[in-house]
Amino acid sequence: NVATMSASESYTLYTKIDGSLWASGLNGNGQFGNGGTTTVSSPVQLASGVVQVPVAPAGLTASQVADRVRLTWQPQAAATSFEVWRHTANDSVSATRVASNQRWAIYEDLAVTPGQGYYYWVKAVNSAGASGLSTVATTASTQSQTITFNTLPDVAYTAAPIALSATASSSLTVTFSVISGPASVTGNSLMLTGVGPVTVRATQADAAPNVEWSFTVTSNFDSWVLANFTALERADANVSGPNAIFGQDGLPNLVKYALGLDPKMNATSGLPVVTTTATDWAYTYTKPVSVTDVSYAVEVSTDLSAWTTTGVTLSLVSTSGGVETWEAKYSLGSAANVFFRLRITQ
Repeated sequence: NVATMSASESYTLYTKIDGSLWASGLNGNGQFGNGGTTTVSSPVQLASGVVQVPVAPAGLTASQVADRVRLTWQPQAAATSFEVWRHTANDSVSATRVASNQRWAIYEDLAVTPGQGYYYWVKAVNSAGASGLSTVATTASTQSQTITFNTLPDVAYTAAPIALSATASSSLTVTFSVISGPASVTGNSLMLTGVGPVTVRATQADAAPNVEWSFTVTSNFDSWVLANFTALERADANVSGPNAIFGQDGLPNLVKYALGLDPKMNATSGLPVVTTTATDWAYTYTKPVSVTDVSYAVEVSTDLSAWTTTGVTLSLVSTSGGVETWEAKYSLGSAANVFFRLRITQ
């Protein structure tokens, strides 16, 4: 039921849809404004509120997709659901409500007649009531023009532009826009700005229905660098490159990425440890489940000169909370003293 949130360097404020104000994080300097200085990890309520009737949704668009009309609009933080209204004429007074209790800011109208144009409005709803109608969105009558938009597959994050390709049967220019997700588009070049689902729309100036494709940008070392380093730092491989060491702990960025560590903090925990059992040396490390673009190899040496994986048995011990625990075993009888190291390879 969170409506909005604002994150500072050390604490976060939240408002809920009931109008109440909450906070979590550091409060040592009285940041919460509640008269206390207690730091909390779970949100605490600072003030109550009154639910307000939401304002009408903005940005309503309607596009014909095959045998249906797809509506999208901007999410309304104070709304708990939405209503969709429709008419064959631009007459909101006579419009019929065709959907209610829509939780998300998207709706597909399947009850449409091919060749018929429609007008749509949307209302935002919460426990205090419903907003007025949004501005109108309309679909033209079905035409024969079409857009051929090449499929966009899932892709690992990259800073390089992705070329979009689409053609229209009318030979008119096709333009692209990002409907949602961490990306931006200039001309036919799509630039990724993060990880997660992305939806891109191809539009033609004539009456051809818009075509949309969705794909997922998956995380990798480059997206980790994007999230943890400034633009100036990313431009310098000696700072943000895989072999660069940012702090004083001697760990390269690629190793910190592979172990789920903060690149700008000197690591004091989350590092591999060595123990023994009755029969084996045991080298244990943890890694995020989300890290899939690097390989891990545990190597042993008796002289810090020659390293090998021979005789090392690596196995997954457990998975919990998005973290995997791995253990490498090496027979105690192999050597009196053994050195271990973890090799990370892109």
